[in-house]
Order: sequence, then C-alpha cells, then structure tokens
Amino acid sequence: MQAGFALRADHASLSEHPLAWSQVKGQLISSLPVAVSGLNDRWSAFLYDRQLKKSRPVGVLEGKAWAVINLAGQADLFVGHPVLVDHAELFVQLTQSGVEKWTLEIHNPTDAPIPTRLRVHPCFDPLRGKALPAGPIAIPSGESWIGNY
Repeated sequence: MQAGFALRADHASLSEHPLAWSQVKGQLISSLPVAVSGLNDRWSAFLYDRQLKKSRPVGVLEGKAWAVINLAGQADLFVGHPVLVDHAELFVQLTQSGVEKWTLEIHNPTDAPIPTRLRVHPCFDPLRGKALPAGPIAIPSGESWIGNY
C-alpha cells in the first residue's frame, strides 16, 4: 500500500479556471505534488502563480506535467501550456527571455508546410495583451517560426 497525496487535474478542465484553493491552518501537508494530464510532450508547460506573478517551466512526459506547490495560504495557479496551436505534431517552445520578455518558437518537424493559429491560454497572464499573430501562420517544412514578445 502506498501512502501519499497528489492533486490531479486535466488540462482541458483548466481551460478557463486555473487551480485555486484556500488552505485551513493546522493541516499537516506543507507542499503537494500536482499532476496535470492531457498535455502535449512537444509543447512548453509552465507553473504560473497568478498572485505572486512568478512563473517557472515544468517538464511534460507522456502527456503529464508534474510540479510541487506550496500550500501555505491561498493560491491562484496555472499549470499547463501557455501557448496552444492547432496541430499536435508541431513543437512549441516558450522561453522567458527577460523580466517581461518572452520568445516563442514554433517548429515544424514534418516534410510538409503546416498553417496554424496561435492562442494564448486565458489564464497565463504574462502573455495577456501581447500581440501574437491574429491569423494563421505558415510554418515551412523542417523550419521554425520565432516571435518575440
């Protein structure tokens, strides 16, 4: 028998509502592993604390991202893909390149061009208001598209 606690959520269920809770003092748990499933191994994922306005990348393996979160007080967290595209075979790499600067790279590993639309997850505040392309962008075969925000 294995003892332990983990908070599990599906990325699709977090589309409009990130993880949020309020902790009652006196509970024994001080940190908790969080597993978010339904993710794409080829796309960047982040843990973003919406109250502290801090983010950190988290790895994705076999469709699941794991992070450890501190349970002190209240939390309003986002865990998942900050940028979404229309095609699962594309690679999506988001990198924080400065205090409020981000670099986004979309790579097409296939042997055919792929048109795709970019969407910012509504709960990933650091990219809110950034001018990502509104329409589809064409990613040539074997090449990357790069944007700075």
